[in-house]
Order: sequence, then structure tokens, then C-alpha cells
Amino acid sequence: MEDLRGRVVVITGAGGIGSETALAFAREGCHVALCDIREQRLEEAREKLGKYAPEALTMVADVSDGSQMRRFVDAAAGRWGRLDLLVNNAAYGMHRPFIKVGADEMQAQLQTNYMGAVHATKAALEHMLPAESGHVVNVVSVVAKLPVPNSGNYAATKAALDSLTLTLRAELAEHGIEVTAVYPTATRNTNFFTTSGSNAEQTRARRFMKEPSEVAAAIVKAARSRKPELHVGLQSRALPVLRALLPSGVRLALERVARVYR
Repeated sequence: MEDLRGRVVVITGAGGIGSETALAFAREGCHVALCDIREQRLEEAREKLGKYAPEALTMVADVSDGSQMRRFVDAAAGRWGRLDLLVNNAAYGMHRPFIKVGADEMQAQLQTNYMGAVHATKAALEHMLPAESGHVVNVVSVVAKLPVPNSGNYAATKAALDSLTLTLRAELAEHGIEVTAVYPTATRNTNFFTTSGSNAEQTRARRFMKEPSEVAAAIVKAARSRKPELHVGLQSRALPVLRALLPSGVRLALERVARVYR
């Protein structure tokens, strides 16, 4: 397990998981840079970081805009003279049946959830490749392996990120850059269910959700261990296996979920 002290960590998205991840890395002695499209989230994150990272860099930036991502990443690398770790976390949900979601809404979600990671990674690689060192951690989701009804487009964006992670890991190995996928399950106390318009967090399903701090701890563990994959909780390991072994049962269960959690 690597000592992370002094490492420069760039994180996209300052919501529940993002701010907790920044705090977890700050406690490890890292230099932390955090971006978000909303200034209020950044203010809340700065308060949370407090004494652990008073020099933290925060910037309002839209991950779907490549030029904004480059400016953010360059600012972090410029402040500390290096870039060691990128955490692609920024994403949002949209919990509605496919027939009720417009194509423009789907495109916008793709631009944030998938292209946001593309833009940030390309910007980070401009610093990591010359150094022949670095680590990219992509926050994927268990739905990349087992999609959830009424969140099909969100699952598709995460499946795309999952595929990109696998190919990047192979392509960048020769350059000394490692790539990790972290697979959380549903996480409570974030903006996900608010932005997706779902009341799932107010149902019995809440019992099976993780806290943002648990996901953040897994991301830090991934950075320290440099494992290619890290699953958060038993569900993220078990559900894809169930899909492979019991396809009929999973199909029936998903049909019920589609009716109940609209």
C-alpha cells in the first residue's frame, strides 16, 4: 500500500462522493484540486476540507467542456508542479422510463457522465505522459454490469466509461500510468436521487445504499493499492454474477423493479 503524502489529486464533481473523496485524500496528506459546475457545492466542500487542506484548489468548471477541463487540470498541475492522480467522479442520474426521456436529455447526460471523463483524462495525460507516471481512477457503477430499469441512459454512460477504463488500462500500461475502475452501488445522501427525480432513497431500498464516505474510502484504497478494479460492497460483486448465472430470475426481478421504482 503506497504512501500518498504529497501527491497531487484532481477530482471532478464536488457533490457527496466528490467532497468526501477530497476530504479523504486531504487526510492522507495530499494536495487536492476539486471542480464542480456549482459554486455552492465548492463552498460546502471548502468548509468540509477545513484544516486538512487549507490550500486546496477549487474551481467552477463544466466537465462537458474540454477547454474548461484543460484549464482546471493545468491550474492544479501548475500550482504544485505535478499531477499524480485523477478521479473522474462527476456524473448525474436521470430516473425516468426511456419513453419519457428526450434524446437531447440523453445527449446532455452522455456529455457529462462519459465525455466529462474523456475531457479530464485527456487533459491529465498531457502531464502524466511526459512524467511516465500517474493514476486515473474512474468512478463507474454496478449498473455498468447490471443496468437498472428507468435509468437506462445513466447505465449506458457508465457502461461506456467501464469499457473505456478497460482499454485505457491496456494502452497506458507501457507509459507507467495505471487505470482503476471503482464500482459503487447506490449511494445515499448525495445529489443523485434529487437530480434523477427518484424517491428511491425514501423507500426500503435506502437500507442497501452506501454512504458517500464509504465510496470515498474505496477510492483512496484504490489509489494506495493501485488495483485495477475495486468493488464497494457485496452487491457490486454479487449482482453481475447473478445476471450471468440466473438470467431468467434477474429479468423477472428487473421487470418488477421497473413497475415499482418509476
